[in-house]
Amino acid sequence: MIYTLLMNPYIQYLSFNGFVLLLYLCQLSSFYDIQYEFILYFISVLVFFGLITRKLYNNNEQYLRKIENLLCIKDKRSFCWIIWLSFFIGAIASIYQVYAYGATILQENKVMRVEGSHYINYLVDLLQVSLVMSYVGIKVKLLRSSWLLKMILIFSGILLLLKMNRGAFSLFLIVVVYFSFFRSIKNNNIKQWKRKMFFILLGAVFLFGLIGDLRIQVVLETFYHMTVNELYGMSEIFPSGFVWTYMYITSPLENASRIFMEQSVWEYHFGLNMIYPFIAPLSRMIFDQRFDLFPPLQEEAGLNTSTYMIDAFNDFGYVGPYIYMCYLAFIYFIGCRAMRHNIYGIFCYLCAVDMGVWMIFANSVAIGSKMMVFLFFLFMTYRENVLRFLLKGSGSHRLDA
Repeated sequence: MIYTLLMNPYIQYLSFNGFVLLLYLCQLSSFYDIQYEFILYFISVLVFFGLITRKLYNNNEQYLRKIENLLCIKDKRSFCWIIWLSFFIGAIASIYQVYAYGATILQENKVMRVEGSHYINYLVDLLQVSLVMSYVGIKVKLLRSSWLLKMILIFSGILLLLKMNRGAFSLFLIVVVYFSFFRSIKNNNIKQWKRKMFFILLGAVFLFGLIGDLRIQVVLETFYHMTVNELYGMSEIFPSGFVWTYMYITSPLENASRIFMEQSVWEYHFGLNMIYPFIAPLSRMIFDQRFDLFPPLQEEAGLNTSTYMIDAFNDFGYVGPYIYMCYLAFIYFIGCRAMRHNIYGIFCYLCAVDMGVWMIFANSVAIGSKMMVFLFFLFMTYRENVLRFLLKGSGSHRLDA
């Protein structure tokens, strides 16, 4: 059935990018100047991704039939310990960041996000782990009394909200959508899932606009005496929530288009941006913080996202996006393989889906928090095999000695 396509990240990626492209072509903002040379180039990258992954369009119904087993949490104690430890570490790190640097949500001017310590932020992002795992724990009735998991869920969300970073909630939203889908398949109730998704979509747009209003609208109206519609050159008939969502989703394509048409790379990074979380210190030693390419809309309207393409161009020039599509296909392949094993494999799969969604905004494979969470769930999926391999290796070493 058509809903099994929702289990296929390759088709998801093409569909979502095609949808964003159609929204962009609507040209609802006066900032947008459609360049059809870029549109054809962007489509060619999507076609390339479709061609290299066409043999991976597997029929996933066999996994849907096993979904009840996959959603089963076999080691409940370990599952609970991960939730509690990730929440405890993330909460302590978040409190430290607020104490030492402040919180974006508490600033009068919320346009400039308070970043704090770069490496402490990796610990703060463990709250994403506690957020999604506590949600699933509540749904599967992990504990007899779910009040503790509900408290962890609520406070994980509140602490993440202090950063005013909408990207921190994307994995949670994906987990909610897909976990509901898995349960609807299990219970043979797709109609209820579709109704639920409609309200979740409306709620996501509302919250997206609310965070945008909290960050910028007060500053606009107080200091610049203009509405968000005027700032982004959109008609006043559109509500602010729609304006935020539309501009956030489509402006990366306008930035990427202008970069493609107007800018050039002087110093290629040869793939370092593609694996940045693993070699960040080395990359900073080799290259300074100056980038040859920059998003033009950042100075005009504060819109600083430009898809993964800005890093792909910096790495390999115009061939870069095609190379990045091979890398994304590899990450998807790992996620799809992992989901066949257990609940952690499903989380790993959904992390891969999350990274694919964020490619339209930024180079998600270079976002440390997303890659860290993906690798964590990947390790948990195969932890028994990894530990068995390590123990076998140490045992043979002792025998050789």
